[in-house]
Amino acid sequence: MPVVRFKELKLTTSMAHLQAMDRLLHQAHPLLLPANGKLENCQERAWSAASDPQRLIMVAWINEQPFAIADVTLGYPESDAMTISQIVVSEKVRRRQIGSQLIRVCANRAYQRDPYLEHIRAYLLKPNSPAAPFWEALGFYACSPTCYSIHLSQLIGRIQQRPLDSLLI
Repeated sequence: MPVVRFKELKLTTSMAHLQAMDRLLHQAHPLLLPANGKLENCQERAWSAASDPQRLIMVAWINEQPFAIADVTLGYPESDAMTISQIVVSEKVRRRQIGSQLIRVCANRAYQRDPYLEHIRAYLLKPNSPAAPFWEALGFYACSPTCYSIHLSQLIGRIQQRPLDSLLI
């Protein structure tokens, strides 16, 4: 049974792994950005996260290959919130709890960095997005047609029920 490992994206990530993550992001590109938006590559993301303590990028790995990525900003839109600006899970491993566990890992890491965090926000590009059921299943509620939210304590309670560093699929 494969093991999923969750690791923070670092400057020391190999170029081959960065390129594999870029391929994963580009497969989901139309779902990630408005029509004229630019998709930041993973090397740029690693540099940005290294210089910005408010940015957290987590990657789910199976056999040293990336299968999911989450990009998080702490302290936005309010100082006590974190925003999940992007999450991508490879179609090959969807519906195996990898995306939901990745969100839990991000919430845990964010809380370790800033224990004053209270809310998690996830923004969708358009109302009625196919991603809405994913957020609702995690306990998020719609605070607008394109924004989902949850109080961190609700998610932390669920976090404590499972180990965070790895997941058997």
